[in-house]
Amino acid sequence: MKSPPVVLVFAGHDPSGGAGIQADIETVTALGGRALTLVTALTAQDSRNVQAVWPTAGAAFSVQLDTLLSDISPTAVKIGLIGSADLVDVLAERLTGFAGPVVVDPVLAAGGGFQLAHDDLLAAIRERLLPHATLI
Repeated sequence: MKSPPVVLVFAGHDPSGGAGIQADIETVTALGGRALTLVTALTAQDSRNVQAVWPTAGAAFSVQLDTLLSDISPTAVKIGLIGSADLVDVLAERLTGFAGPVVVDPVLAAGGGFQLAHDDLLAAIRERLLPHATLI
């Protein structure tokens, strides 16, 4: 029996369940894959808009990612909401040499208009993350 593709997903947590890490898990599963997940940010939001975002601390994110990668090798990577420029640096370093597809969908604003990325994060995404992308 063939193992399902393993997709490493980086995304924010949407407590309404309509987007973010939960939606990505459901999508990967529906397509026959196995989702590995790291939460990049917690959000205060409802089905209409985001009120606040708290990015995951870079040090904690690095330890979580390294622990996961020391055990499981993903087939593909999907990046959603990033949260902070610190996390872009971690992602860019870990993606160096990764041979599988990398989908970057960086969720820059909420549907209700709340800005999820400012100039420093946008610059980091453009300069450090997009060169690793297979699909943007």
